[in-house]
Amino acid sequence: MCDVKQCDYYLTTEWHQNLGDQAIVVSPKLGTSGKSCYLTYDIQLDGPKTPNITVELFVNSSASAKSISRISSGDNTGAFWNTSSAVVGEAKDFQVTFVATMNLDGWAHYHLAIDNIMFAPDCAAVASISKSPVDMATPAGAKAVFTCETKGDPIPTVTWYHLGDELGTGNFSADGGRIWMDRDNSLVFNSTVVADAGKYTCNASNSLGSKTASAQLVILTKCDFERDQCGWTNVANTADDFDWERAQAETLSYGTGPIVDHTLGSSDVGTCLSKRPTLASLTTRPS
Repeated sequence: MCDVKQCDYYLTTEWHQNLGDQAIVVSPKLGTSGKSCYLTYDIQLDGPKTPNITVELFVNSSASAKSISRISSGDNTGAFWNTSSAVVGEAKDFQVTFVATMNLDGWAHYHLAIDNIMFAPDCAAVASISKSPVDMATPAGAKAVFTCETKGDPIPTVTWYHLGDELGTGNFSADGGRIWMDRDNSLVFNSTVVADAGKYTCNASNSLGSKTASAQLVILTKCDFERDQCGWTNVANTADDFDWERAQAETLSYGTGPIVDHTLGSSDVGTCLSKRPTLASLTTRPS
């Protein structure tokens, strides 16, 4: 616990040495604002009555800066706080900067403070995704997590989709709790199954707009080559010296190759992957 004098903090600057000295403080990046966006702030300016201190507010957006307010020490408030306001207007990915400039050459003592900076509701930030999910491959039965970190004001609502179908919004749980959404909006698979494979999309939305980000989940399963090559393909021609192809029973060369199929344990049925020389040479890799 602390008393009011200890706990009531504000921003202040109070010394300078040379003409043109500046003290600058800038807001976080604030997204997209509406036409009626404005801010209010409390200011206390105590020093010589002549206008040798200037406080100017700028809106910085898309590499441009717009002055929205200017106060000088001629507006001396003494030991008291005054509330002031400034119109921001429409801006995208903007920041607000307070710039205090000293217009007096030589050492001077003054006191300048700002406090309680507040933005109107129309300054809210459109929903955005600060950390997107990324493609992943995992064995069936393993745990998997898709991340989706968001920003925005109002706080965005996150909805997850699988192959275009909605999984849920908020802290939902699906498939008996096997799939669920964590408090940080991550999509969690306690134990993956083959049917989980495919495209997942995170949609972050608030009253100002929405943003989506997607990633693919590949489930790695056993491939015994009995039905097909499970997506394993040969690379482009001339990349190497042999083709891989599905084979059954004995190989083409006499006295070589497996005696039985490893999957079925038979010498006359079952399929495996073997290689043969070819001028249009290839090798194996996942597609």
